[in-house]
Amino acid sequence: MNGRQRVAALWVVCGVLSTPARAQAPAVSPAPATGAPTSDAVARPAEGLGVLRALAGSWDVAVTLFVRGQPPVKLSGTSENVWAVGGHFLQCTFTVGRGDTTVDGLTTYGYDRDRQEYFAVSVNTSAFPYSAMHGPYYDGSRSFVLRSEMASSGGVRLKRREMIRLEGNDRQIVEFFVEYAGAPPAKVLEAVFTRR
Repeated sequence: MNGRQRVAALWVVCGVLSTPARAQAPAVSPAPATGAPTSDAVARPAEGLGVLRALAGSWDVAVTLFVRGQPPVKLSGTSENVWAVGGHFLQCTFTVGRGDTTVDGLTTYGYDRDRQEYFAVSVNTSAFPYSAMHGPYYDGSRSFVLRSEMASSGGVRLKRREMIRLEGNDRQIVEFFVEYAGAPPAKVLEAVFTRR
């Protein structure tokens, strides 16, 4: 992969990482979360945010990027996830890349009590500088399912889906899918977060 392809791939990765993609709910949608994963190593979040506790902490990130017609691209990075504004939001600062090419970003997670859904608002240094997504947490699968939909400058509708699957207190898997009008969803990224 040449330098230009690597930069383009990193922009896609960070766009996906900071724009949690629209994830499909499980075939049978379980009830929204009533309990929260526990972790002794993180601060106490505000009411309604306890389920985000499992995302707090320091993480190593191993990313696999799937680019159509290309072999998978492996990237790595870190994420520091801390409680902010008196425990009302979880703020995640990340760096991901390969070699000298990196992208930095910030994602803030919270809970919208009116919609009764979690949300993620992200900014980063890539070509996809801003995103906002929302969706539920499912106790049964220990997964957040966040989604967004947007139109490109050419008017093409793009759906983004992200599933954050908690695999214990020290590991989480994030999968991103994109879907253009009429096309089946395509997985573009998988990130494995391992607690440091």
